[in-house]
Amino acid sequence: MRPGSLIPGIRAYLAKRLSERGYSNREIAEILGVSPAAITLYIQGRRADKALRILERSEAREIVEKFLEKSLENGEVFSEAKLYDLAFEVINRMEPGRESYRSELSRRADVEVVLNSLRKRLQAEQEAAMEFMRVAGRLESHVAQMLFRIIASDSIRHADIIDMIGRMIEWGEEPVIDLPEKEVLKRLIETEETAHVHSLDNIKDKLSHEIVKILLDAIEDDERKHEKILRSLLKYLEEHG
Repeated sequence: MRPGSLIPGIRAYLAKRLSERGYSNREIAEILGVSPAAITLYIQGRRADKALRILERSEAREIVEKFLEKSLENGEVFSEAKLYDLAFEVINRMEPGRESYRSELSRRADVEVVLNSLRKRLQAEQEAAMEFMRVAGRLESHVAQMLFRIIASDSIRHADIIDMIGRMIEWGEEPVIDLPEKEVLKRLIETEETAHVHSLDNIKDKLSHEIVKILLDAIEDDERKHEKILRSLLKYLEEHG
């Protein structure tokens, strides 16, 4: 079992334990970084039931209970990075063979430095996403809300990318990447270029509010980013294909 597949079960277990302690679903959702609807499913046993089975073993529960007590005592957030480390600890206890692999990784200082940096950045991105969403939720203006939600969604995407890279490094996985053919990429680049033809600059000149202009600038920045990604992929295919 891999840490990522165990995390939903750990969340479900923690949700139930927090509920037993009198925490509301909304409070539990904030602690675990998921929606209140997800917490309801966890508590009702309608989500992560398979991943939860490993925690039926006393050794696994002991590890998670210690984590719960320490985190609540210190007022810590149950970030994805911390849950991932917790899952790894549980798996190492349940599958001793994993320890040798973990020890081998630990001897490679460069790998550990990279992983630690990725975990810190992952937690920072997740916390940033939550903070920007909280700020957006306090605003009444839909325009202002959209700006902060854009930043929050970017942080969530960054966290997903960092988490994926960290897992590949942690498990020594060589990514298998299937890219579209070069002709498809060229067609997609033309699609992006067509979008740029319909520039929003002439619209911005007719708008008076600077905040609305910032939103339009964000769209243009995304379009440029998309084209850069596609051209980089095309270059990769031309050099390695």
